[in-house]
Amino acid sequence: MADENTEGKKITVRLPSMPKINPWIIVTVILLVVCLVLIVQPGLFGLGVTGQVTATGGLTAQQAGDKAVEYINNNLIQTGEFTFVSAEEMSGIYKVITSYRGTEIDVYITKDGKHLLITGQGGGVFDTSIPVTTTTTTQPQELNIDEEDLREFIDCLKDSGFEIYGANWCGWTKKLVTMLGGFDMVEPIYVECTEQKEECDNAGVTGYPTIIINGKRYQGQITFKAFSDATSCEIPSGAEVEQGNPSSTGGCG
Repeated sequence: MADENTEGKKITVRLPSMPKINPWIIVTVILLVVCLVLIVQPGLFGLGVTGQVTATGGLTAQQAGDKAVEYINNNLIQTGEFTFVSAEEMSGIYKVITSYRGTEIDVYITKDGKHLLITGQGGGVFDTSIPVTTTTTTQPQELNIDEEDLREFIDCLKDSGFEIYGANWCGWTKKLVTMLGGFDMVEPIYVECTEQKEECDNAGVTGYPTIIINGKRYQGQITFKAFSDATSCEIPSGAEVEQGNPSSTGGCG
């Protein structure tokens, strides 16, 4: 009888609903893991062949934090100073919390201190054994560029809607700014994204340096001549030759 009563009837089974997961959190975690796996071998995490943390060869959390802060201050920022807040082990590496001008910034460093990962806008992976330098960009005074002519060039760029969005810790930003005479010289056309984050977000900035001319992203070469061609500003005296970085692909982000 039970079989006859249930024959032809549909039974609905309600499964428990799964919690919603923000896909961007998953992507961020995956990218973080992939970056670290690509740049390091298992030994760099301070792990032996058995997967256990070795007693030697790795830094303590305090040592790793100090090294991360020292590298950032010496190589990646132009003004201000990063300070150490705390550090903790996380999945075989150290998560280091730093502070820069009142804002806490998380960075990650391998247990041997050889690789530093800065996530988020303008971040990247850095080999701490290789200092970031700007020696490939010639200083304006070495080019015998007339300072007054250079200042007039910067003013003309400003009048032409030329804007540079950068981060003072980024080596590529430093190279561009150095080419144009330094941070004081480019002040009329420069936006520091570590201090004016909202303005940079509104401009759609995703990497440093970003050049925008009259609301349009500039994709040309990083040279005086290219800037002159894009704005019709007269190249300053002493910079008529092709100076700067012909590539437009370098950047932090």
